Amino acid sequence: MLKSIWFLFLFFCSFAFSQQWTITEVGQLPEPITNNPVCEGWQGDTLYIYTFGGLDATLTSTGIHRRAYRYNTISEVVESIPDLPDTLGKLGVAAHRIGDIIYVTGGYHVLSGGSEITSDKVHRFNTQTNSWLTDAPNIPVATDDHVQSVWRDSLLFLVTGWKNTTNIQHCQIFDPANNQWLSATSVPNSHDYKSFGASGVIIGDEFYYFGGTSAWTFGPQNKLRIGTIDPNDPTNVTWTIQTPDVNVFGYRMAAAKVNNEAHWIGGASLSYNFDGIDYNGSGVVAPANRDAFIQAGTPWLYTQTYDTIPMDLRGIGNASDSIKYIMGGMFDGQNVSNKIYKLEYTGNAVASLTDNLFDKLKIYPNPTTDLLLIDGIEEFELKLTDTKGNLLLKALNSTKIHLNHLAAGIYLVHLKTKHQTQIIKIIKE
Repeated sequence: MLKSIWFLFLFFCSFAFSQQWTITEVGQLPEPITNNPVCEGWQGDTLYIYTFGGLDATLTSTGIHRRAYRYNTISEVVESIPDLPDTLGKLGVAAHRIGDIIYVTGGYHVLSGGSEITSDKVHRFNTQTNSWLTDAPNIPVATDDHVQSVWRDSLLFLVTGWKNTTNIQHCQIFDPANNQWLSATSVPNSHDYKSFGASGVIIGDEFYYFGGTSAWTFGPQNKLRIGTIDPNDPTNVTWTIQTPDVNVFGYRMAAAKVNNEAHWIGGASLSYNFDGIDYNGSGVVAPANRDAFIQAGTPWLYTQTYDTIPMDLRGIGNASDSIKYIMGGMFDGQNVSNKIYKLEYTGNAVASLTDNLFDKLKIYPNPTTDLLLIDGIEEFELKLTDTKGNLLLKALNSTKIHLNHLAAGIYLVHLKTKHQTQIIKIIKE
């Protein structure tokens, strides 16, 4: 397809990490499916994980379909459910649940001649009756491969995406209670904000979306965009942008909220067409096999690698804050998956006051006019950022940092060892 940060004044506050996810195969779909929207839903006390449409193992336009399935997390049985109610199959669709209704939105059709048409449909699936309702009102500006999340269990946010020939900058809100669409503050008209294949999640009143690609180069993006939602007027959103790690890119990842963290699970580090071939024509794209995550309000992006996590993900099933499900996707070598994975969060990336690894650390003088000295620590990675998270300097084991090229102000020094991270505020006079 052509397609308010709060400051950590954490003096000597570090983050301890262990393995974040235990990943277990718990079932198999009746067929391999990729680029399929995935969402959770309950019927009584039973949790189901749903998938709607997608692309089969042929990775050709004729393999785009409307078939849908649900997985019973108790019996571990997969069953067919009514097909996606559209005239054609589609890709780049998103699905999220509010109450008993799953909203399956947008996407794009690939016609027999290869042309693509973006959908403005909103299909509504009732998890209690296991059936489709009539469609909700059409999306005002059709979008596909968009970023989608739910605010306060009441409003569905659709942000940026692709429409037919280019990226859009719209932020559109569906209000199920009033069955109407609201227009919110658009993202800035910039190729760094406008994106398709990005994903995101709302934590509190902050909308975090990361990665994707744009019509500018079709190359992968490494930008983290943050939308601060006004709780008194959710259509009023203030957008900011960061580059938390210049080396971390992401495309078609599954976004999830865990405690106070935003996670981007699986996906790829390169952008590609629906057949898994890089947009630049260089060849088959491989999965990133990682989890990238941030703690809400911080400018630091952490990554942890795993043996196997699929790419080409368009959603995740949220069983709880610590248990998630992935269905389908694509493995290395364009291998479309029929696997169902259960992800159990076992790590803890929440800040904890510790003094075991950094008890002898000294960063001085602070305030400083130029030279910053670091003492009492070995084998560390250092990053210097401004308070918006923009990377200014990166070094390994450097004990002397010159700041004479920087304007007076407040900066953040990030020190990362194998197991811990510390963020320290410094003042340049």
